[in-house]
Amino acid sequence: MSRIRDALRRAEQEKGKAPGREATAAAPVAAPAAVPAPAGPQVSGSAAAIAAATAAQPVSPPPSPRPTGAVSSPGLLESCRRPLWLGDSSKLLFLGSAGHTFATEQLRNLRSRLSAVRAERALKSVVITSAGAAEGKTYLAANLAHAFARQHDRKILLVDADLRRAGLHSLLGAPAEPGLSDYLCGRATEEQILQRGPQESLFFIPGGKAAANPGELLSGGKVKILLSRLAPLFDWILLDTPPVADAEGESAALPDARMIARHCDGVLLVIQAGATRRPQAQRAVREFPSERLLGVVLNRAQVPEKLASRRTAGSD
Repeated sequence: MSRIRDALRRAEQEKGKAPGREATAAAPVAAPAAVPAPAGPQVSGSAAAIAAATAAQPVSPPPSPRPTGAVSSPGLLESCRRPLWLGDSSKLLFLGSAGHTFATEQLRNLRSRLSAVRAERALKSVVITSAGAAEGKTYLAANLAHAFARQHDRKILLVDADLRRAGLHSLLGAPAEPGLSDYLCGRATEEQILQRGPQESLFFIPGGKAAANPGELLSGGKVKILLSRLAPLFDWILLDTPPVADAEGESAALPDARMIARHCDGVLLVIQAGATRRPQAQRAVREFPSERLLGVVLNRAQVPEKLASRRTAGSD
């Protein structure tokens, strides 16, 4: 206590020497090395003196909730909810599929290409978006997650980050709430929004309760915090986001995918064969820095019947 009193006295003396200078209030912030935090305001006056004096004393911190930016414990994966999933096997290609189809082989091929990219650069969190609405991004996200989950000793997190029209829970047959929007609003913790599926290696965060202000929620910084906390626990994180443009087309650009991509390692863009217009696709590509764009996936392409019906005996 004497150190704090001395520090306060010195601070008051300094303040008296510099009239008109206001002390900057500072909140205690814990920023572990695993999650770099932006530099905050410089602290001066009494607040700085208290901080310096307190830091000089070996004080055991009282028990408190995990600070912002802390890395989640691996125990989170063991304690998270395990609801019953009733997935749509007609759309989830790896559920009850006999042998290997042309579609599942293409998903394995995409999985291999992404793994090859990761051998050359940091790549774990991937945004999956589309040029426009109803082009197959949610379908791709769900099936690619299942493709990764079939690999041995892998942990995959699938996130429904489309707060405007969440649909992954319907495809997976999983509960819709609580989810990402509830976490961003402060109504739920990461422990409450995380689900584990029937496949031990596949985890899911649904979209949550419909949000009236998705842009504000996504721009608040909590998406970055959540990804930073969960990233050490997973091998891949796939995020299904809103399309670059909504159902009205090019004139109604949505910022969601671009905002989320700032906190991720790469972007996969889905376009629909015979439907996506060239200007719309080009505009979507321009939404993301070239170094973040991993590639374009052509969905619903027509393939020769012999090729489409081919079966292979390959392994995962």
